[in-house]
Amino acid sequence: MRDIARLFWAKDSMPCWKGLLFYIQTWSLTLKLFFTVDPNDLLEHIQEAELAGDEIKIEKLLCGAVKYLRMNRAKPEQAMVLTLMYLAKTKNSIFGSEVVIEVIYCTIRILS
Repeated sequence: MRDIARLFWAKDSMPCWKGLLFYIQTWSLTLKLFFTVDPNDLLEHIQEAELAGDEIKIEKLLCGAVKYLRMNRAKPEQAMVLTLMYLAKTKNSIFGSEVVIEVIYCTIRILS
């Protein structure tokens, strides 16, 4: 994912639009692979995956939560926001994977 992000930033920090278009298309394809979950059940699903030791499922759930917030950015689901804030405070290690970091970074980059 980092290589894709590098494609649309030239050396002088000016965006390369062809790379950006490719990146957005790749982002859209990647988002289809994430799990969607009810905001009220996100914490339970992450705790179950953590007990099972399934790090990939945790990544997919977190990325699905970011996707959900991005799709509903006009009025974000309060339960989802509070759950993510709680997880960031108590279990910050689950946000340390490269996939989750890239998805959050790219979402912030696209929205700003």
